[in-house]
Amino acid sequence: MSRVLLIGFGVEGRAAARHFLARGDEIIAADKSASDRPCPEEFARNATFRWMTEAEAVKELSTSDLVLRSPGIPPFHDLVKAALAAGKNVTTPTGYWLAHHAPANTITVTGSKGKSTTVTLIVGLLGAMGRNAAPHGNIGLPPLDSAPTTADYPVLELSSYMLHDVPDGPYAHLVTNLFREHTPWHGSEENYHAAKLRPFFFTPPRPGLSAAGIIERYGLPEEVQAIEEYAQITDDHLIIGDRHLAITELPVFFRAGPNLIALRNAVAMVRKVTGAPVPLEAVLATAVNFRSLPSRQEKVPSTDGRDWINDALATVPEAVLHALTRFADREITLLLGGADREQNFTALAGEISRVPRVTPLIFGSTATRLSDALTAQKTKFTACESFEAAIETAAKMTPPGGVILFSPAAASEPPHDNYTVRARIFTEAAASA
Repeated sequence: MSRVLLIGFGVEGRAAARHFLARGDEIIAADKSASDRPCPEEFARNATFRWMTEAEAVKELSTSDLVLRSPGIPPFHDLVKAALAAGKNVTTPTGYWLAHHAPANTITVTGSKGKSTTVTLIVGLLGAMGRNAAPHGNIGLPPLDSAPTTADYPVLELSSYMLHDVPDGPYAHLVTNLFREHTPWHGSEENYHAAKLRPFFFTPPRPGLSAAGIIERYGLPEEVQAIEEYAQITDDHLIIGDRHLAITELPVFFRAGPNLIALRNAVAMVRKVTGAPVPLEAVLATAVNFRSLPSRQEKVPSTDGRDWINDALATVPEAVLHALTRFADREITLLLGGADREQNFTALAGEISRVPRVTPLIFGSTATRLSDALTAQKTKFTACESFEAAIETAAKMTPPGGVILFSPAAASEPPHDNYTVRARIFTEAAASA
């Protein structure tokens, strides 16, 4: 019997507890809520499960055989620092699975934006080619659970939080793009990028793909090939080897911007991992069957004659640009704001100034930076006291046929815990408008 210390007890921690308990191990679950919340009912009657606060768990470190942290627990967390100081290796449950249970055809996908879309497309392409694939990680079920995945091709969406201390394993890694994100958690943009690229710097490096510009910028090893070697986009075609697919044959959703790039990236990774041609029929079927993911330019229900677009996961300026392009021929009220992570809004403000009918409403800790960037472009905007005030203003000022676009270019901040909270508030406002 091993003793496993879990730091944080969210979805991934609960799944890991089920896995190790089924194996006959002892679980110590340390969570900040343990002082106020009883042991979760699912585990309360298990004699080998112990529920305690993080402070209480410090004394358990010396006798713990394995220490796993929830992805959101940062490296500067007191219990993580204590574990590292005690000589323990720390990773996430997904990291543990990648090192100990991942099959040879495992694919990991990361990037600042577009991860979920890319994973969904890879799974769709593999399925269209007759391969058994399933999504895991941030999308789909945690791979480490009491019942192992049955997929021959597990495709994992990995955040930088997961990759910070991810171990080596039999997986191929895809990095789609790198912007400035999560600097408070990682300490700097450089550290954030290093986490995303970590598997490429193992000895030997994990094989995989990334954009040619990223390979050049970071001097990635030869095991990392350019996405463009496997699939390319021209003005009017998606080129896959010696085959050309006219972009006009694709659904409108995939004819331009990040969605077309995500499709190219998915095709490239499938070619890389399978070593097989990707039939054009499989590409078309995957694109046709794709359904837009929640909080990614998602049109939410409303009967007020306007389009309410929930793009809550557009938490960097670069992600907002595509939404603006998509609705550029419409009257747009753009809701921008949230946590200040020292993003540069210059390019976004420039693009806003070029869209003929867009009115930015700014709020939150980023309001000063957004105000400075928009003022420099001589773009009119309205500053709102809160996210809710911005929604109310948008509802009053947007004309029939217009677009109310919540594409914040910033992450959530108190009192909103995460993007799902803001998405729910926005969706409820649309429904009642």
